[in-house]
Amino acid sequence: DFEEFIANNGYIPDLEKQLDLSFNDTQQVNDLEKKSLNSNADHLKDLIIGSNIKTGMSVKLTINTLGFPDSFKVERGINSKQDRVSMTYLKHGLIVHVINEKKRIDLIEILPQFKGKFSKGVKLGDSVGTLVKKFGTPKSIDSSSVNYPRKGIYFKIQDNILFSARNISNN
Repeated sequence: DFEEFIANNGYIPDLEKQLDLSFNDTQQVNDLEKKSLNSNADHLKDLIIGSNIKTGMSVKLTINTLGFPDSFKVERGINSKQDRVSMTYLKHGLIVHVINEKKRIDLIEILPQFKGKFSKGVKLGDSVGTLVKKFGTPKSIDSSSVNYPRKGIYFKIQDNILFSARNISNN
């Protein structure tokens, strides 16, 4: 462990030397970022809401699946067990919300830039007609939303096209 290393060796290890990376070398950092983005480009299309990313997943599995979030936001609850943590994944087009006590996803916001799909092959940009054919008759529908509360999925629509969504845990 890190503290034990310092106690035994009397110094903080030089991580740049160990990784053979200079954080001041802009080209090396840019190359690493590019490699990371390229290796995940196909992964963005492989995300399936309700399958490999879903409510009820543990935080650890979520981070293993999506990577480290772009940002964290903590909303304080009545007590620390009810704090809510929001993890934003802009490149994936997702915001994942976790209640601290459960340490499991209880809400997924699917943003307009989401490139993956939902179970049954539905994706943002599909028509409401396609959604109804694949998901069945919704519990409610109006000019701005199509709702499937039993499935925990609430789609936002614009001009009869799926624009964004929320997937809420039913637990």
